[in-house]
Amino acid sequence: MRKVQLLSLLLITACSPKGSSTTDNCPDGMADDGTGTCAAIEADADADADADADADADADADADADVDQDDCTATLVDTDPSDGTSGIYFRDSIRFWLSETDETAQVSVLAGNGEPIAGDTEIDDEQVTWTPSENMVPSTEHTATLTWWGGEASTTFTTSSTGAPLETDVTGEAYALDLSTATWEEPAGLGALLGDALNATILVGVEEASDIIDFLIAIPETGTAEQDFCSPTLDFDPISF
Repeated sequence: MRKVQLLSLLLITACSPKGSSTTDNCPDGMADDGTGTCAAIEADADADADADADADADADADADADVDQDDCTATLVDTDPSDGTSGIYFRDSIRFWLSETDETAQVSVLAGNGEPIAGDTEIDDEQVTWTPSENMVPSTEHTATLTWWGGEASTTFTTSSTGAPLETDVTGEAYALDLSTATWEEPAGLGALLGDALNATILVGVEEASDIIDFLIAIPETGTAEQDFCSPTLDFDPISF
């Protein structure tokens, strides 16, 4: 009888599927490795390693960003106008030059009373240009300030009287303009280009000077301020004044 029972037990054991033991028979954190032996579960260790790797990667990225910012060594090279310049046209651009390009650079301009002048900053390689979108104040000191990653610098200049309101009504008046002695404000550089080429006088008759200016131009007799009636009179369209 005992032999029969022992034989039955051996048959049951032999027919049982390999690895049929479950984790229910192993302590927490362990599982059957398929041979009936409990082994530690390593999934958590892998997750921890991945988390550590991610943290290291984030730290490296932050460190690189800091190094890039610290590497910015741009310095101010020049300004136009230079500090203390006078006679600046009230619609001129202000320029700064840096030793290297800095895309963070910005320029602001204040009139003498501290009022800001609206304008736009443009960066072209090492040159930073501020162009007014509203007129600067004539005969007034202004301060332009450049702010960039490497610091801040200012230049102070004074505008010319051009652009100031007229002190008298010129409507109906006529003037003889000697172009050879004229100061060309716009387009910039035209005076230097023309030189003495325009060695002539023209006659200007002002029809209206309010919010607009409307005028006629005539050619005078040689060496006089009298109109040459054999030459046509030019009638220009009104423009903003």
